[in-house]
Amino acid sequence: MKEVIDTALVVTKFKSVEIGEGTGNLVIDGATMILNCNDTVKINPGSYNSIAIRNITCKDGCSIIITNKGLVKLDGDFKSMGLKNLNGVKITGDGDPNIKYGFQFINNIYRAVTITQPYNNVTLQHMSFTNIKDYSISANQEIEYNGSEDSYSKNLKFLHMRCEKISSLINFAGNIVNDKITGYTKGVEIANIEYSDSNSGSVAYFGNAENYDIHHNRIDNMNKTNNNHNGIFHIRGNGRFHNNFVSNHQGNAIRAHSFTVGSTPKDVLIYNNIVFNSRKYSAFEVQGFGYSITPGKTTYVNAKVFNNTCGSLNSSNDWQGN
Repeated sequence: MKEVIDTALVVTKFKSVEIGEGTGNLVIDGATMILNCNDTVKINPGSYNSIAIRNITCKDGCSIIITNKGLVKLDGDFKSMGLKNLNGVKITGDGDPNIKYGFQFINNIYRAVTITQPYNNVTLQHMSFTNIKDYSISANQEIEYNGSEDSYSKNLKFLHMRCEKISSLINFAGNIVNDKITGYTKGVEIANIEYSDSNSGSVAYFGNAENYDIHHNRIDNMNKTNNNHNGIFHIRGNGRFHNNFVSNHQGNAIRAHSFTVGSTPKDVLIYNNIVFNSRKYSAFEVQGFGYSITPGKTTYVNAKVFNNTCGSLNSSNDWQGN
């Protein structure tokens, strides 16, 4: 007799919740909300004083999505988003198909987004920043790296952002001093950033980044009167810088101050970029420094620069070198 097996289709329903009154101080706290893999939190439209997102942890391989339902603004001095103790969270401003940047940060003399560790596997995307006088996205990473997973951040993405008349977009502290490694970040992606009309010096600074991937960004009209030795991207560590467009600027497109955490040298790769019409300095700077090399803890990198298109550099004609 042929055996007949009746199979039932099991459908897992992911939760979607709406939150926020469109004003005031909004808190999304995983300690008081039950959130699971692939759940979505939609923030109702409005102009908020602050948004705090904290204590949300999702297992590796999936994420909890926090998005906008309409336009969500933080407009005014000290109106900001605070991120703390997150793992596996995607904060994305594409919740309304009619709004390209659903999270907008405007007219702030201080910082727009502040990050506190632990902070892992987090994506920030589809956001805009206008007239921000301090760092738009800032993390104060002072934890000393000791090899354990709780001593560094990993897999951070900053994607699809528009920036006009702001200071630096991203600032992540980190260093290597007297054999002490701090602010270590593994896996950073910065992509599809449109950044213009700024005198800030740098779009992004990371003090200690492994395996960065910076690509398909468009930078224009930067550092018109800023005469420091700037790096449009100033990154210490190792990774890739490719397919970027940088023009009408002052400073190197990237200042790659390079080292490897560990004993096996990694690569710095700079390729397929277009860099032209700078007031000062070469298209790229790649350097290593003795103070970044600690036997048994850090070592050098292998650097390769190829297939870039560069021209009309150092128009001030008052400098020679890097």
